[in-house]
Amino acid sequence: MTVTTTTSLHKPKLPILSLTVKAHQLFFQNAIVLLRMSSVWMLLVFLINATLYWCIWPAEVTSWPEPSHAYEVTFLVSTVLVTLAGASIAVNWHRAILLDEPVAHAPMLRLDPIVQTYFAAALFLTLMSILPVLTLTRMLMDTNGPPFVALVMTLTSLVMAVWIAVRLLPLFPAIACDERASSMSQTWTLSSGLFWRLLVGSCLTWALPILAAAAIVILDPNTSSDGPPTDRTAFALTTALVDTVTLYFGLIPTAFAAVVYGALSDETDPVQ
Repeated sequence: MTVTTTTSLHKPKLPILSLTVKAHQLFFQNAIVLLRMSSVWMLLVFLINATLYWCIWPAEVTSWPEPSHAYEVTFLVSTVLVTLAGASIAVNWHRAILLDEPVAHAPMLRLDPIVQTYFAAALFLTLMSILPVLTLTRMLMDTNGPPFVALVMTLTSLVMAVWIAVRLLPLFPAIACDERASSMSQTWTLSSGLFWRLLVGSCLTWALPILAAAAIVILDPNTSSDGPPTDRTAFALTTALVDTVTLYFGLIPTAFAAVVYGALSDETDPVQ
């Protein structure tokens, strides 16, 4: 289907629960073909991240219980890699949902200008959210307690980052479909008055990816709150597996963004 953005002030009242259900249905109906389409990126993410985390294991053990600087740098590098992989996969997935392009025929390592634009926007919003989290983590690890003003500023930055990211949710399917709405100002107008609905839908669709990642960490016998990770290989493989699983199940919130964008378009029934 072709998506065209409406500029009408009378935007539809988003049925968030039904759109959330639709996003999950789309993912599970296409789970096998999505796994095949994203398999090359997931393999690359797993191998590269496992290698990186294997290399930093000695520094992580030495600095425990605080995260080492090597871990933070590796985490940021991993974030860039996962964001690039996610952008490449997500463009195919958005276009399959909104433009009826077959997922089975989608390129596995898509890196065209559309993906590059998508990646730049996604990386900007991701880093804007992650940097306050890393700062907050460092503050809470401080035995003397974080300065009150710095803590308030960091929390404010995190809240602002979440607010902006949620408001710009329709930006990504617009970029993927090469639509006129693929600018931040137009997307900001498009999502006006919808923050809480989009936030609820985002939380519901991110629940499964987060739970899947948490399950891997909890079930890993190498992970303990009483001491550092005891096995270097297990530490590397588990951490890389968390990134890979999150990348795959992250296609559920990707589908949610697509059906939201469809619901805000001129189509009468955008999620059929």
